[in-house]
Amino acid sequence: MTKTFFVCAHGYRDNHVGEDYDDMLFVEDNPSTVTIQEWVNKIRDRLRRLWNTMPEDESERVIRVHLDAAPAYGGVLSNLQILMDREEQISLWLAFVPEDKPQPIKTYLDRYGSTDENEGD
Repeated sequence: MTKTFFVCAHGYRDNHVGEDYDDMLFVEDNPSTVTIQEWVNKIRDRLRRLWNTMPEDESERVIRVHLDAAPAYGGVLSNLQILMDREEQISLWLAFVPEDKPQPIKTYLDRYGSTDENEGD
């Protein structure tokens, strides 16, 4: 089962009228280093809530994340993809990553072999 989540800057919301996502979050157009952490927490909470709407017995649960906002949010979502997989087994697919580029989680796994922080202990 796949759910969709869209992170959109307030200034771009008119560009996406009529688009359908399971959840949307409108964020600051130009976040500061202070406010970006607040957005990280809000995004993570919304992703977790959306994940919990999917039946646990689904074998292929994933949240497809779309983005139309400042590049800082792309970095946030790349980091969350790895952290949420490691800490909560929540699978995110970053739809804004170009098809010819690997997902951040793939790059991480290629480099470190696992998101399990206990592996190798």
